[in-house]
Amino acid sequence: MRPSFWDHAVAAVMSLLLPLAPFAAALLARDPAYLRDYGGSLRRAIRHVQGQKRARLMSRTLAARVRGWPPRDEIEGGCTHCGACCLHHSCIFLKMDDGGRSSCRIYGSGFFRKLACAEYPRTAADIALYACPSFTARSPERTPGRVPVAIPVVVEQD
Repeated sequence: MRPSFWDHAVAAVMSLLLPLAPFAAALLARDPAYLRDYGGSLRRAIRHVQGQKRARLMSRTLAARVRGWPPRDEIEGGCTHCGACCLHHSCIFLKMDDGGRSSCRIYGSGFFRKLACAEYPRTAADIALYACPSFTARSPERTPGRVPVAIPVVVEQD
């Protein structure tokens, strides 16, 4: 699947704002290293924008939020910190250690929790997109034409 209009539009706007990306990254990650290595941070920001487009991040996220998130598949496995899900190794917040293990510089922050990566992986399609070696998914049994309904739980108080 190719990037949509929204993926190209967001990439174009972000490209215009690239000179500010190291400042934004330093602020969000609370890490002045982005500014000390401004040129390297700028190159990572360019790769980040390209990775967003390649992963069709905007079109997938907008479609999911407008139509409602698809039901979560049953996910098995655990993260092996390969970094593949970090926009195909191109996220500006991705940090790789000497042993090749990835970590996120903003993991757990309020900003991180608003991103699609905080939900990763939700479905088999998410896992397939990044060719993730860490997780497998099994779609739960679904009755065609039925939408799962949440049943409210009433808690009696003393």
